[in-house]
Amino acid sequence: VTCMHKGEEVVYKDIDQVLMATGRVPNVENLGLDAVKVEQGRNGVVKVDNFSRTNVENIYAVGDITDRIQLTPVALHEAVCFANTVYGGQAQSPVHELVPSAVFTTPPMGVCGLTETQARESHKDLDIYTSSFRTMVHTL
Repeated sequence: VTCMHKGEEVVYKDIDQVLMATGRVPNVENLGLDAVKVEQGRNGVVKVDNFSRTNVENIYAVGDITDRIQLTPVALHEAVCFANTVYGGQAQSPVHELVPSAVFTTPPMGVCGLTETQARESHKDLDIYTSSFRTMVHTL
């Protein structure tokens, strides 16, 4: 398998299976964003600041349309932060670090937090642990 990683071509050998995640493209074609001059990025992504504000006053965007992290709980968190900021009088920006995610495959995969490399770079005192996991279905 050959792929690009950080601008360099990488070749992986001895691979049994490949998982291809294609991502999503925001459905923004009929929103009239061009008419009000909302700034967009690649594939129509709506550009926002840390408080989900677009470049147009009183237009905000949260969730997949912003292409930050495409997970429902993240979109809900962004929406709560928006409501707290705009209607609750408490400036609150969404936190996009340490978001857990899972891939529903066999075997299942999940991640949360820093990679081991990132942890080693940012923390002097560090312990690394590994574990095996068996789903309840297969333990009987």
